[in-house]
Amino acid sequence: MRHLVDKRGLDKQPRANIPVYIEDMIPFNETILQTREKRFHLGFQRIILCLYNTIGLFTINRKQAMLALQFKHLQISLQQDPHGGPPKSMIELEPQFVKSVLGMSKL
Repeated sequence: MRHLVDKRGLDKQPRANIPVYIEDMIPFNETILQTREKRFHLGFQRIILCLYNTIGLFTINRKQAMLALQFKHLQISLQQDPHGGPPKSMIELEPQFVKSVLGMSKL
């Protein structure tokens, strides 16, 4: 890591922990979905990257929770748009996963 810091000329001072909100993820996800600079083998990889970045907000970046997440823990449904237009996809975490992995941690 030290080699990469020196090679790229990065700052060695710790950064302030600035909170990230879901509104901050919208332009980030739009960039991931629209960019042509990064090549993905499958278009599905772009969607997975956006999904994991968004889920990272809700799991508070707990590494073990992110590693324990599987597709069977996701509930995906289509919701009708009340204002008309195409249906919107909704991705939810199953309650069992939330209680077992994201529940209260011991202090």
